[in-house]
Amino acid sequence: MKMKTCLALLLLLSLFFPVGALHAASGIQNLPPEFYARKGLEKLPRIDYQSMPVVNVVDFGADPSGRNIVNEAFDKAVEALGKKGGGVLFVPRGVFRFRSPELKADLRWSWRNKGLKNIHIVGAGAEKTLITVDFNAVGETSRVPGYLWNFTGCENMSVREIGFSQFPRFGMRSPGACEGVFALSFGDSRRIQVLRVTVDQGRMGICFWPLCKEIAVIDCDVRNTGADGIKFDSCIDTLAAYNYLEGINDDSFSGLHMAKGLSENNHFLRNVLVNNYGWGRGIAISGRNHHVEENWVEAQAMAGLLLHSLGFKEMKVGKDHQNTGHVIQNNTFVRCDLHAIKENLLAGHRYSGTIATHRAFTRVQFTGNRVFGSASHGFGIGLFEKSRLDQSKISKNDFEGNLGYGLAIGSVRTNAGAEELTLKDNLFASNRSGSVMLLGNFPGMIARGNRVDSNPACGMQVSALKPAARDNFQLEKVKRTYVDCYA
Repeated sequence: MKMKTCLALLLLLSLFFPVGALHAASGIQNLPPEFYARKGLEKLPRIDYQSMPVVNVVDFGADPSGRNIVNEAFDKAVEALGKKGGGVLFVPRGVFRFRSPELKADLRWSWRNKGLKNIHIVGAGAEKTLITVDFNAVGETSRVPGYLWNFTGCENMSVREIGFSQFPRFGMRSPGACEGVFALSFGDSRRIQVLRVTVDQGRMGICFWPLCKEIAVIDCDVRNTGADGIKFDSCIDTLAAYNYLEGINDDSFSGLHMAKGLSENNHFLRNVLVNNYGWGRGIAISGRNHHVEENWVEAQAMAGLLLHSLGFKEMKVGKDHQNTGHVIQNNTFVRCDLHAIKENLLAGHRYSGTIATHRAFTRVQFTGNRVFGSASHGFGIGLFEKSRLDQSKISKNDFEGNLGYGLAIGSVRTNAGAEELTLKDNLFASNRSGSVMLLGNFPGMIARGNRVDSNPACGMQVSALKPAARDNFQLEKVKRTYVDCYA
């Protein structure tokens, strides 16, 4: 009898309180301890969701059916949280449709907020809570982009377990024309976490514009974007870890120094990047002290890792704004720079390397990386004017099965060379053009313990390389580990 009474009471409650409201009333659960126990997340600031006040957007009139625009309801819910000093804005299971952006004046944002503090937007799961907008980019030639969610000047925020999309689908790269909307973006904000978010469509997925600091993007999926997947422009102290990116039409990740500020201390850890096309580069970095570690980068149209210029054009910078101090460690790059294959040739830049330098970099460490099956060189240095890599170390890397050289430094056009470069304990096997190509001047170079299955090709002015260093490429029959399953 008691059991029947309880069931009847639960049924009665469900008639008066939506499922989302019950969930919100009981509090939002914290992320489990094992979330933070993974490598690189041990020091990530923990957000205590359970202790926060919660408001449910449905209680403020948000329609979860996807039929009606929900902007007003979300605005009211955020205002209510602001009066409480912050808390959780809970978005339950459903489809929440926002106003379509108009590419003019202040109407280009579907939903925009400025100056929010201590607001944490939590969904019921990235595949359950969908934020969407109608935006037909076909034929749109305006260079003014549209946005879905945009936050500016915000502090101590998080967006968690929510999905973003736009209709109709528009997943193509078309520079100079509109490519859809930016799904989720922040500018001039700090202490922001984006956790377990999915973006399956849009111009860009998750963006942090200049002057953002202390940023974390963890366990997110980004697919089918017209341009970048996850972007950090002129940001400081960022972490992108355990994310999955697929079908990106430009940089999967970028951590670039742009005109509005320094890019420094960006970390890219244990992400998976696959099937990047268009102008696709896996990870593009410029600025200071970035870490690219233990990522899997496969099937990229262009470079798997591009050491980019300061700004899109050459910037006049002082000593404090150099490309320097990066750590590139224990990454796996498979079948990158696919544009180098004649049948794949598309309009766009050519970098001639799975790892490539586009401008001058100093004091960079490349350690323990595996570079397999590039359609050009495994590592291309100095193939562009003003492109160099000085006072740097390339050690314990494995370059196999690349269609160009395993490592190519300099070209007939640039004749760049490198200063104080260390090549130590690397493996070069089954690279079609040869193991190593050195062209230019190499003062202070150290080469030691490198294993090759073909003699290095040494070109013009290579006499600067000391004979002892030249002899430290050990010619032997090397057992390869990489097998090209597409051969």
